[in-house]
Amino acid sequence: MARDMNTEVDTLKDEVASLRDAVMKQANSAKDRLNDAADSVRPHARRAVANIRAESDALSQAARENPSLTVGVLAGAMAIGALFGFALSEGARRR
Repeated sequence: MARDMNTEVDTLKDEVASLRDAVMKQANSAKDRLNDAADSVRPHARRAVANIRAESDALSQAARENPSLTVGVLAGAMAIGALFGFALSEGARRR
């Protein structure tokens, strides 16, 4: 009986080791795929950041050159936002 129990324990140890190896293989594979994805996305992200910086610089320059137009655009955007919020709140009240 003790021999059977030792055999079962050894079998379970082997199965646990096998499962651990399988999980490690899958984790390494997932890590490799994630690294590959990050490597392919990185150049696009850098270009996007550069474009966003350039556009934000251009926008801030335009705002400095045309302050009254900037105030008008911001006021218009706030008015549209307020109307949109009012419309949403009226719709919520009717339910």
